Amino acid sequence: MRFTETEADHRRELERRKVELTAIQVRRGQIFGLIFGVAALIVVGIAVVYNSPWVAGILGSGTILGVVTAFVLGRREAVAKKVQ
Repeated sequence: MRFTETEADHRRELERRKVELTAIQVRRGQIFGLIFGVAALIVVGIAVVYNSPWVAGILGSGTILGVVTAFVLGRREAVAKKVQ
């Protein structure tokens, strides 16, 4: 009986740690994504200032497309996990 209780406590602890580490990983990804997006938009601003509209257009649209894609795919994945 004691072994079963110990095993259950151990499993709960592992599950709790897994949730915590997943939350940390998600937060880190969001922070790095934000840094990347802001840096790309700064480069776009610099390209506009130096009169390079093609560079600004390509980098700007690529950045926006990447951010939107990440949000849409992330949302789909979250919905798919809820359904399961």
